[in-house]
Amino acid sequence: LDVLVTHDPSSPIPPKSPSKILPSGNIYKVGDSKRWSVYDSEFYYQWSKEKQFHVGDSLLFEYNNKVNDVFEISGDLEFLYCDPISPVAVHKTGHDLVKLTEPGIHYFISSEPGHCEAGLKLQVVVGPTANVPKLSPLERLTRWLDSFMFNHH
Repeated sequence: LDVLVTHDPSSPIPPKSPSKILPSGNIYKVGDSKRWSVYDSEFYYQWSKEKQFHVGDSLLFEYNNKVNDVFEISGDLEFLYCDPISPVAVHKTGHDLVKLTEPGIHYFISSEPGHCEAGLKLQVVVGPTANVPKLSPLERLTRWLDSFMFNHH
């Protein structure tokens, strides 16, 4: 079976969608108008629970950098016990944009004494890129076989 594919000049080539690179997603201002500050212990938990975060999104932490900071930490134990000893990243500008580059759970706390314990801690669950349906390898294979069978009858 020989297949010769030619380009039909009357049909335009669809442009490559730029979103495949690394999507620049949404920017979430942490705490919205309340910013990154001590409120009640449930505030940031509720704030992040209502949102869907995806790879490519960013978190904007705004706060007074004389009295606060943002430590990105790696584990749930450090998060639970407000332990800033081995942070993945430290932000201290008062206007920090943190890009979520990989799926999973990301933890942020304030290293100021008492702040994290008072509820100044954030846990965000980051899903894979929003615009790509997540398929298992088996689903991909099944879809490919379906389209293959459908197109070659």
